[in-house]
Amino acid sequence: MTRRRADKSEGAGSMSEATPTDDSLKRAVDSLNDEVRRQRNIITVLTQRLEFLMSMFGIDDGTMQNVDLMAEDPPSQAVVDERRAGVRRLVEHSRMR
Repeated sequence: MTRRRADKSEGAGSMSEATPTDDSLKRAVDSLNDEVRRQRNIITVLTQRLEFLMSMFGIDDGTMQNVDLMAEDPPSQAVVDERRAGVRRLVEHSRMR
C-alpha cells in the first residue's frame, strides 16, 4: 500500500479516512505473520503424520517420486495384503489412543 498525498483542495478529515495509519499497517502485518506461523505449524504436523504413514507401509521418498511408473503394473496380491494389514494396524493403533 502506498500513501497518497493530500491535495490542497481536500480537507484534513478526508486524508485521515483514506490513508491507513502506521499502527494499522503494523497490526495487519503482525496478523499475517501469525497466520504464516500457524500454517507452518500445521504443515509440520501433517508432514510428520505423512512420514509416519509412509513408514507404516514401508514407502520411502524415492518410491513416491516414481508413482507414475508403479501405476503401469498392478501390485501383486501379496503387496495388496500387506498394505491392508498395515491399514488395519494403523486403525487399531489410532483406536488405542
